[in-house]
Parts: sequence; structure tokens; C-alpha cells
Amino acid sequence: MKRRNVINARRRLTGRIDDYGRGRITFAELDASVLGWINHVRNADSWGLREYLLESLPPIIAPRPTKSYQAHGESRGTSPSSSFSRMGVPIPAP
Repeated sequence: MKRRNVINARRRLTGRIDDYGRGRITFAELDASVLGWINHVRNADSWGLREYLLESLPPIIAPRPTKSYQAHGESRGTSPSSSFSRMGVPIPAP
């Protein structure tokens, strides 16, 4: 592969990792991007290149969950207490 293609692939994959960390894309979309690049360069003798590029990428950090409630604890049918109970956090009775 040409050097510029490797640089572009690293930029593109780093951008996809950033998008995942910001919650813009799903893990499945990120996974598809990485596997697509791996399959693209698999036709060449590129084991060392794949290892180098994948090790040079930033770590994949899961996106932070967004709050499921708005001001005054009201939202689309979900209150903060029900969100906590779904996470397994015990809520004391009022």
C-alpha cells in the first residue's frame, strides 16, 4: 500500500473511534469500519502493516450514557429513579 493510503486509513479510523466515543456511531458501525479496512488490505502481504496501524490507533472508549431525564425529573416517560432501578441501584421507598 502507498504511504498516503495508510495515513488516510489511520485518520479515518481514528475519526471513527472518536465518533464512537462521542456517541455519534454505534459499536457495530465502528467494527464494520475496522473489519472493512482489514479485509481491504488482506489481499496484500500486509500482516506487519495491519499490526502497526491497529496498534497505533487510540484506545476505544465506550461513550458516556446520556441523561434520560430533563429538568424537574420529567422526560419521555422515564424518571431518574426508574433509570437507577434499571441499572440495579436500589431506590429507597418514599
